Amino acid sequence: GLESRGFRVTRLNTYTTQPVVVQGPEALALMGSTDVATFGSPSAVRAWTEVTHCRPLAACIGDTSRVAAEDSGFDRIYAPNKPGISGWAEVTVAAIRDLLGLQAAT
Repeated sequence: GLESRGFRVTRLNTYTTQPVVVQGPEALALMGSTDVATFGSPSAVRAWTEVTHCRPLAACIGDTSRVAAEDSGFDRIYAPNKPGISGWAEVTVAAIRDLLGLQAAT
């Protein structure tokens, strides 16, 4: 559409999904003992659930990842109201604080 309006367009493929390659029993053991997992996309949630039954606290970058986590059996999911890196960081900290039984910072 942009090219038809006179713009020069250069496509940069900066993101792609790849199959998960588990690096052996140590990686699976670490995944199985994880307390908080962070997910930046629904495909990341699916990749996690394809290799482990562990469903730790999930800190998601936004709503689409949150929905994927819900659909995949995660019970405790943290996601910001507005998707993005800063909100993702905030909900990750919130998940860790809750895990540790700490009060939210004021």
